[in-house]
Amino acid sequence: MGAVTSVKYIDVPGIGRLDIREGAKVMLGGLVSQAEAGDGSLAGTSDKFEIPSIECTAIHKPGLSLVKLSQLKGVNVTVQSSAGSAWVLQEAAIEGGVELTGADIPLRFVGTRLDELKA
Repeated sequence: MGAVTSVKYIDVPGIGRLDIREGAKVMLGGLVSQAEAGDGSLAGTSDKFEIPSIECTAIHKPGLSLVKLSQLKGVNVTVQSSAGSAWVLQEAAIEGGVELTGADIPLRFVGTRLDELKA
């Protein structure tokens, strides 16, 4: 049986590599199909645009600036999986505010598109 993949690291320009908790999410975004219910059956599908994003919980350590994180705009964020797959979220920014709870910083990066570098 093969290995299961997970997000290994996230690199942010001007910040560096984030130490993250398990459970990070990479959403491709773009046009996604949504089921449309009819009278007791599937009537068809419609397309909906979803914003490409990366969600993670960063671990706060000395040298990680919350102010720099909160001011990120227009950067290309790289994410790599433990299986070697990698993606770049183009023109990314932090959605919402940056909040520190204990050592945890929940983050949602949103961007214009998510490009696959290698699978």
